[in-house]
Amino acid sequence: MTACRVRSSCKVLLLALAFIASDINGLSTLSRHKSAVTTTRPTTRLYASSDDEIEDDDISDVDLGDWRKFRASLINNGISTGDEEIKTEKRQKPRVAEQNEQLLEEQNAILAEEYRSGAWAHTTGEPEVGGLLCRMPLEAELFYGETGYWKEQLMEMLQKTKKEENLSEDAKIALWYQTAEKMVLQELLEINNSGKIKNGILNPNDLEKKSQIMLEKYMHYKDTWQEVCLVLSHEPESGNSEAVVINRPISKSINRQLAKLLVEGGDSNDGKTVAFDFDFGLIDKMALAFGEEAAVYMGGVEKQSDPALLIHGIAGLDGAEELSPGTGIFKGGLQAAVDGVINGLYKPLDFRFFVGRKVYAPKAYPENGTLLQKVDDASYKPVACARSVALKQCLGLPKPLWHEVLELCGGEMKSVSSIELKKRADLEIN
Repeated sequence: MTACRVRSSCKVLLLALAFIASDINGLSTLSRHKSAVTTTRPTTRLYASSDDEIEDDDISDVDLGDWRKFRASLINNGISTGDEEIKTEKRQKPRVAEQNEQLLEEQNAILAEEYRSGAWAHTTGEPEVGGLLCRMPLEAELFYGETGYWKEQLMEMLQKTKKEENLSEDAKIALWYQTAEKMVLQELLEINNSGKIKNGILNPNDLEKKSQIMLEKYMHYKDTWQEVCLVLSHEPESGNSEAVVINRPISKSINRQLAKLLVEGGDSNDGKTVAFDFDFGLIDKMALAFGEEAAVYMGGVEKQSDPALLIHGIAGLDGAEELSPGTGIFKGGLQAAVDGVINGLYKPLDFRFFVGRKVYAPKAYPENGTLLQKVDDASYKPVACARSVALKQCLGLPKPLWHEVLELCGGEMKSVSSIELKKRADLEIN
């Protein structure tokens, strides 16, 4: 971490200290109790034995889609499949965001019907193509993370709290969450009072290693706060994975200038633009199709000079391909999408454009690490979900998508969402 990176963030740090302190003042007496919540990554997997003599080619895309729904049904009824990370008790089908459902009905009637009849989400042990990644709060990252100095410190703090029997699960979660929150605040205060900040500039190399780690975690969390990402590709063996952030809208319309950027991309490192084989006039047609209504998102900090990625749920669209068999989520097909909107076959909000990606590639972007490392350190939680959850637009949602997804997951994730939601004075949710 460089001094240049931290220069612009010192003011943010000081403001955040005041913000966190206001939360700490409201701590309940739960902070005197000991946590008994633990979580482990699954090691079992469902598979067909050799006696079944089933070849991969015999499994249709529809079957894979049905398997995802079937697995979700098992988990919803409290039956472990080995794929989910947190086993949940049997629960009724949740309705977590009725106002969001009403908005979805206005934007996409087909997805709205799918959502009403079977919206689901659950955590998984590892990322899945076509699934989601939810950025966890720093407090949850510290608690669920597998190793590290600050995990050990948090466990020691919890060991010293007063024991009380028969705590509810929500109370246990509130306990470790608030304890982690206090620990973060204490360390940030120490950094602020260390005398290392000179003229508003902090050089992290002047800090102790433990403080560097906490500051880096804190700054990364602020940069990625409540991100929900769609996994585009995932190769655990090579460490190469890609995703796009789906809840960072940047434009609700596309003029000709933006259309050119989305189609051609920006300047590459050699000063040349990327060339593509589209018919003449596509940029003008795109501005016509999406000039009054569109959904453009910031997909990530990498590959922002590449052409935008088009995501949708329209099977059979010319030029499109499914992210993963059975997901019902597709990428590409820009030419057919533009023509379809102009001809009235589709609505502009049937499509989403993403500028940039989140790229995990050890050789090209070693500083990002691998996606599995992000999962292991608990900064991101992998989630499988119905396509109606992944494809819905994030334009003026009454309840933010991050909260909606975690509440659909239920269990501990719902409790974490509830704690964070109480901090949002800017939201009015019925």
